[in-house]
This record gives sequence, structure tokens and C-alpha cells, in this order.
Amino acid sequence: MEQNISFSLCLKGHSAILAGGRVYHIEPGTLLLRIPVFSYVELSQSDDYEEFGTEAEVEQMQPLLAQYTSQFVAENSQFSLAIGLDEEQVAHFRRSLFGKKAVGKEVSQHLRPLAETIAMRQRQNLVMEAVLLILQQPGNQWNPGRREKLFVDFLLALAQNYVQHRDVAWYAERAHLTQRHFSYSIRSHSGHTPMEWIIIVTIAHAKRLLSQPDMQVKEVADQLGFPEQFTFRKYFKKHTGMSPSEFKK
Repeated sequence: MEQNISFSLCLKGHSAILAGGRVYHIEPGTLLLRIPVFSYVELSQSDDYEEFGTEAEVEQMQPLLAQYTSQFVAENSQFSLAIGLDEEQVAHFRRSLFGKKAVGKEVSQHLRPLAETIAMRQRQNLVMEAVLLILQQPGNQWNPGRREKLFVDFLLALAQNYVQHRDVAWYAERAHLTQRHFSYSIRSHSGHTPMEWIIIVTIAHAKRLLSQPDMQVKEVADQLGFPEQFTFRKYFKKHTGMSPSEFKK
């Protein structure tokens, strides 16, 4: 779960995010709102992916957002957390975040608390602008078909169980379908087989853990449920073309 209220704005590349029971396909110009009432799972990301954003602490924002919280929760099945911005809007967010600040670094020490408060307010304003853009979207009813419901349910189950269950049969049984029917439905809707999605999610989490400087390969293997380091190394290299140690370097 997200700990702060924030947004991310894609500048380059593409990714897929599971949030609030929906899959969001992120591309240049897509603004994604991140709020604590939803969990966010990164399903895929292109090598050239680039984004920027900022965040504000929940305690600071809650008084301003309290009246909208019930809307986020009550309408989560049809509420879109992402919106496509035009070039002018993207440029505005970039200027606001990276342009000349109201207070420079040269501020004296005794004025530092005031400068930090101003910086905090600037972040809050940007996050509020992002929230406003999301709330102003025309109602976007989500009426998923049978296969989309199955696909989203599979991804949610996968995000919670991929460490213990990396076999398609378990997810098919959970959906009360034969493995053949389950695989056909997932592939026809998403373009990937269930096993491909299992690999995508496992490798994405492996890369996230390996990217942490203090995390050793053996620790990653343990956290991902592999019986031994050798098995994890073989799995990772098969699906990425490099060993976990090479990836860390």
C-alpha cells in the first residue's frame, strides 16, 4: 500500500500498473495518482521508461481530501486513477517541479524552517492539482466482461501468491476452470499466457529486490520462495539473459 499521496507522470517508454482492481497502461503523458487506499503492482516496464513526480504526507493532505475519500473508495470499481495530459499540461508540471524555486539553496540557516515549509507547500499544491485533474474526469464506467474479470482476478491473486504458487494449475483451480480453458481465456484477453504473467511478476519483484544495495542474491532467492540460490539464479538467467549478480552490477 502507498504510504503517501503522490503522482507519477510518464515522459518516455511505457509500463503497466495494477491498481484498485484495474490495469493501467502507462505511456508518455499519462499521469497516475497514487493514494493509500489502493495497492499498486508494477506488471511490466520498458527499458527506456522515464517518469517524474512528487508526494505529500497523508497527514498533511487528509484535511484537504477528507471529503473525497469516500468517493475514491466507494467508486473504486469505476474510478480511474490515471489521465492523459496534453503537452501544455505536462510542461506545466515540469516547470512547477523543476523550475526556479521560490526559495533558493542559499537561504540562511535560521530561515531554513520557513524555506522547508514553502517547499512542502509547493509539493502539496502539485499533488492537489493532480487530484483535481483526476476528479474532473468524465465518469468512466467500468463494465468488465467475463474474461476481463477473470484476468484482473488472476493478477490480483498472482500479486498476493506468486511466492508460494508459480504453477498455472493452482490459479486455474482457484478460478474453477480447467487449466486449458483458463490459459486460453487469459491469453486471448491479455496477449500473454498465465505462465508468462507469472514470470513477468516474479522477475519484476526479483529486479526490485536485487536493486537494493544491501540485498544479497541468497536473500532474494529466499524472499521469492526459491528452494536454493542455484535454482533462483538459473530461473533469473533463463528469463533475463543475465545472472542475478550481473544484474546487480
